[in-house]
Amino acid sequence: MTLLAVHENGRWNDRPEKEFLVSSDESHFFVEMDDPEHQHISSKEIPESLSGSYRGFTFKDADCPTDNNNTDPHKIRGAMVSMPAWCSRIRPAKNPPSVEELAARMKRELQPLENECRDACKRIPNCCELAYCCDFCGQVDYDPERLLPPEMTESLEFEIAPGETVLFITLRRRYPCSVNKPDETPFAKNQRDLCFSSNWHTIVRENGLEPLWSLGWAYWHEKADDTSCVMGAADVDGDGVSEVVIGRNGFENEFYDLYQYKDKKLVKLLDVSYGY
Repeated sequence: MTLLAVHENGRWNDRPEKEFLVSSDESHFFVEMDDPEHQHISSKEIPESLSGSYRGFTFKDADCPTDNNNTDPHKIRGAMVSMPAWCSRIRPAKNPPSVEELAARMKRELQPLENECRDACKRIPNCCELAYCCDFCGQVDYDPERLLPPEMTESLEFEIAPGETVLFITLRRRYPCSVNKPDETPFAKNQRDLCFSSNWHTIVRENGLEPLWSLGWAYWHEKADDTSCVMGAADVDGDGVSEVVIGRNGFENEFYDLYQYKDKKLVKLLDVSYGY
């Protein structure tokens, strides 16, 4: 487990370089930020199956702390928090909005990024940065005008504060790539859907779809930052103000942004990264 942030002396600090409580022999209680009913107890007992390849703590299900329920946090991407005053469960949205209600915002916000991709393909068509996508689809003549209509690929809901429901929505515009690789062998549909696609995540209020946060990315080379996910919302420090954690994938890195929901707005407190 990597310590991403700690609240001490009335303020948040990032500590990405420290391994959490690695020198302590005490057990500690945690809940998963996206599912507060799922609770864990830290343990210094390392299962034999992980011996030699594991540092720090393992985690046992608090309801069934047996060797069969050890969880390897390196295999699960999630955020855990100790002793939250309040925590929201993240779940599939019951009534997601239509794509049309959000499409115009997506297109407007992603246009600069798509133009950057188009200009790079024209300027350096054989650049190694493009090779990852080009090896899959053989496309270097990227034109954002050819992007397909937006599709909703994810719709979640959670409480950003008690009684305030918001939605986490992901839209994607696929690029019409070839079905086969340049050597005429087919490539997987998920690769074809991803290459040169435009993707957009947003958090909006359930009623009225007022935007609180958004982030877009275009997958046009292997080092491009890609998908984001909401990892949890909770009042972590008991001050009556919610914190929200959003995770982002990068090239050989993971990024974690900590926001505070204050005065009806999401304000970024800090961002930390974890390289591998």
